[in-house]
Amino acid sequence: MHLCSFTVSEVEWYIESKYIINGKDTLLNCNGTSCLSRGGKKWIGGRNYELLSFNNVSTNSTKYEITVDTTLNYGLKIKNMSFDDFNSIYTCVCGLQQYSRMLDTSYVVYIYPPYIATKTINKEFLKVEMDVYPLQKCHLRFTTPSRSNIIVLNTVRLKEIKKGRSEIYKVAISHSLLQEQIIDCKGYVDVFCEVGPLNYTIINRHHLHGLDNCKDQIVVNPYAKCNNSLQTGHKQETCNNDWVCNSCGKSGHKAKECLQPMDDPTADQDQNGDLNGPDSVPEAANVDNA
Repeated sequence: MHLCSFTVSEVEWYIESKYIINGKDTLLNCNGTSCLSRGGKKWIGGRNYELLSFNNVSTNSTKYEITVDTTLNYGLKIKNMSFDDFNSIYTCVCGLQQYSRMLDTSYVVYIYPPYIATKTINKEFLKVEMDVYPLQKCHLRFTTPSRSNIIVLNTVRLKEIKKGRSEIYKVAISHSLLQEQIIDCKGYVDVFCEVGPLNYTIINRHHLHGLDNCKDQIVVNPYAKCNNSLQTGHKQETCNNDWVCNSCGKSGHKAKECLQPMDDPTADQDQNGDLNGPDSVPEAANVDNA
């Protein structure tokens, strides 16, 4: 009969990652390099502290998978990690030797990714309620052609929710959009949160023109020409100036009402001088000024 010829301290399981993510797989590795090949290898643990594997064969392949490498280390992969798997004792056994340890937050961070319960974005404010663990630090980022800035959002813990032997938090983040004085609606807003060492996107590139206070704003090419006043920088829908004739360049009438002869040299000028401005400014089609 072959036994492992080393002390208990030579058998030990460890986790390489510094964090565990709820819903993802987690791997526990047992150091079996000094264990004879015929030594019985087992994993015991979980919420009910039961046999999980024997000699590299899982007792529940849908939940646990056994991994073996060339150094004779054998690992326990816990699939779809949950709170029921956490805060439990796990034991790796090699022959007559074994090592037991609680899988808890004393040496690893358990992350429950943000689960969004409600999300509101309107003309006055942004508010998101979510379940998460641990408490996060969230930021809001405005990105427009004229500016880009990041704001730290206030996080309020609403309550604690029991999950297995652990708990998560229901939190709310909010921010007044009115105080940002959104003028340029050609941009977007992002919200992202730091949960432990990881970043999660809560709101991804929400276009500002989707906000209520931007719906009435018409985004205009700064070189586009108004069909009403023939000026650049705005559109006919927002123009408060008088009509300017597209034929003679004078205000007060349209081209179809113009009495100025077409070959008159004054047709290229208005009362203020050059009509068309710099040659580098492209003209828009004057579809309504006829």
